[in-house]
Amino acid sequence: MVTLRPGIFSGFDNIVCGFSTVIDESAEAPFHFNQSLSVGDDEEKVLSNRKRWVTSLGIKPENCATQKQVHGDKIRFITEGGMKGESDAMITDKPGIAVLISSADCPAIFVYDTKQKLVAGIHSGWKGTSLKIVTKTINTMKNGMGSGIWQFV
Repeated sequence: MVTLRPGIFSGFDNIVCGFSTVIDESAEAPFHFNQSLSVGDDEEKVLSNRKRWVTSLGIKPENCATQKQVHGDKIRFITEGGMKGESDAMITDKPGIAVLISSADCPAIFVYDTKQKLVAGIHSGWKGTSLKIVTKTINTMKNGMGSGIWQFV
């Protein structure tokens, strides 16, 4: 499998960030190394691919938080792994918890607040972008609990 790692987080030993690709020597067409449950691929194979990928990053699969991305501006604060429902941004302050964002033609944006030790993963398609999901997520991180935007899961 091929993983792309952005250099911007390389100075932070406590942050693991990577983008998977569909490239994998053992992967078969038409789905290759797919990790999406929404494209018609076999669910068992997708979950196996996800597990293999996150494990290669040193992340425990049970510590991965996922969401059903709906092209909106809903932000969730998460404290543990698992499926977190419908939203397009997740924020955590828990070490060892990973926020997974799916991306095809929509940007996946990751933000780290070094002061509060918050990590956010944002899915920002055209609808979410027009709803200012990135700005709202960063403002939520800045303003914390008093912002009224937090959704606890």
